[in-house]
Amino acid sequence: MKTKDINIEYEGKPAIVKIKRMGWAEKNLMMDNYFGAKIMPNNVIHVEPHMFKMKVDALRKCVIEAPFKLDDGNLNEQDPEMLDKIYKEIESLNNLGKDSSEAKKKLQGLSGEEKKVSQSK
Repeated sequence: MKTKDINIEYEGKPAIVKIKRMGWAEKNLMMDNYFGAKIMPNNVIHVEPHMFKMKVDALRKCVIEAPFKLDDGNLNEQDPEMLDKIYKEIESLNNLGKDSSEAKKKLQGLSGEEKKVSQSK
């Protein structure tokens, strides 16, 4: 399991948050939970990523060690900039940005195929 230490400031003191790279199945199941698609008029697929929910789940799945708990109450009390820094490192380590873009493109690509199918009928 690949891990990475992130230097942060917590309660005015230096601290370390240890994150991990998710396994293939774990990452794909998480991605599947946070991308929805709706078929709109004219068979156009509208992709709806639920990025904010995914960020919280990614923090909970990837943070191995931290000087704070990862429940909603404690996350709400933390410095948002610190949490964003941790998430960016998680996103980079797990290629979440790249995979999110690819998932969105694939889903949007389906709308073109469906249009062709419906027009050929």
